[in-house]
Amino acid sequence: MNNYRKAIKNRIVSILQSASNELGVNSNKIFSNRARELENINFPCIIVNTKKETVKRIISDAPVREYEIELDLEIDCWVQKNGEFIDELDNLAGGVIDVLLRHDLDQFNPIEPQWGDLVYTNSEQTFYENGNKNLANNKINFIVTYQAKADLDLVNDFDEYFLDIQLNFEPEIQEENTPAEKTFKSQRKAIKDRLKQIFTLATGELGISSNNIFVNRSQEWIANQRLPCLGISTKQESVNSILADAPTRLYQMQIPLVIDCLIETSTELADSLDDKIDKIIQILLRHEMDQKNSTPVWGDLTYLGSEQVFEEDGNKVFGIAQIRFSIIYQAYAQSVEPSEIEVAFVEYTFNESGSETDLVIFPITDVFLTQEDGYLLLQENGSKIQLNA
Repeated sequence: MNNYRKAIKNRIVSILQSASNELGVNSNKIFSNRARELENINFPCIIVNTKKETVKRIISDAPVREYEIELDLEIDCWVQKNGEFIDELDNLAGGVIDVLLRHDLDQFNPIEPQWGDLVYTNSEQTFYENGNKNLANNKINFIVTYQAKADLDLVNDFDEYFLDIQLNFEPEIQEENTPAEKTFKSQRKAIKDRLKQIFTLATGELGISSNNIFVNRSQEWIANQRLPCLGISTKQESVNSILADAPTRLYQMQIPLVIDCLIETSTELADSLDDKIDKIIQILLRHEMDQKNSTPVWGDLTYLGSEQVFEEDGNKVFGIAQIRFSIIYQAYAQSVEPSEIEVAFVEYTFNESGSETDLVIFPITDVFLTQEDGYLLLQENGSKIQLNA
C-alpha cells in the first residue's frame, strides 16, 4: 500500500493553496503539519489533518487484497484579530468548503486521482481569549473514500529479501505444528513470536531498532526514551466459529491486533508518523496469509484502520499512531487420549449357612475405553459396547 494518507493530505493542501486568493489566506499559511505551533504563525491560517482512517470493506482478495478505506479529513481554519471577527471566520470556513467540494471526485487532478469521493460532514467553531486579541477556530470535517492494495512488486521483492535474511534468523516457533500441538497456549505465543520476527527482519525498512520492538505494552518505553519504538499487543480474542467437533473440537478464533508506534520529532511530525504507519501496514500485509512462514500460525491477517494522537511534554512533541488489524487462527481443545483402565470382578464362595467363606478378586487387563467418531466405547477382547449415543 502506498502512503495514500500523505498523498491525499498533500493534494488537499495543493488545492487550497491554488485557491489562496479566493480564500484570503497566503499560500505559505496553509499547512499539512498538525503539530505546528500556532504561536509562531501569522493569522489567518489553515491546517490540514488526516488523523484517522477505517476500512469500509474488502473489494477483492486476488491477486492481492484491495481495501476501500474511509479517511477522516479535518481542516482547521484559524483567525485572530481585535474585536468581532465572526464574519471573517464564516467566510474563510465557507470558502474552504466550497473549494474542496469542487473536487469531491478529484476529477481535476492532473496526475492521478487520489480519492474516489469526498463528502462534507460537519463543522464547529470555538473561540479563545489570547491577551487583547481574540482567537477563533472553525473545524471542518470531511470523509474521503479511497482504494488501496498491497504492492505486488513489493511482495515479490520481499520474497528474496526474506530468503536472504532468514538463514541467519532462528524463529522461536516450533518447526512442527501438528493439530495436537495447536493449543490455545501455543498458538497465542506463536502469533506474538511471529509478529516480533516479522518486524525484527524489517528494522532497516522501519527505521526502528530491534531493541525498541516490544510485545508487552506494560514496558516503560516512553519513560526510558527508547524512541522511535513499536508496541505489539493482542489483548483480547473471540470465537468466530467451531469448525469441527471430533475427534477434538477445533475453534476458529479472531484476535484484534494493535500496533502502537511512538516517535518524537520537532519538524514535519505528521508526515513522519504517516510514513511509519504506511511502512507498518505494508510489512504486515505482505504476510496476510503468513505465506512466508514454513509453519504458518494464522490463516488470515486483515487491516482495519489507524489513528494518530499528538501530545506535548514541555518542548517535546510526541506522535503516537495506533494501527489495527484482525488475525484469524485455529486452535484445538486439548484431547485426553483414553488410557487403559483397571477393571476387576469379584467372585464369592458361600457355605451352607449362607456366610462368605472365600472372596477372590480377578483383575481384567484386556478391557479398556476407546473413542471413535466422537463415541465412547468399552472394548473387551475385540468386542465393542457403545456407552453414549
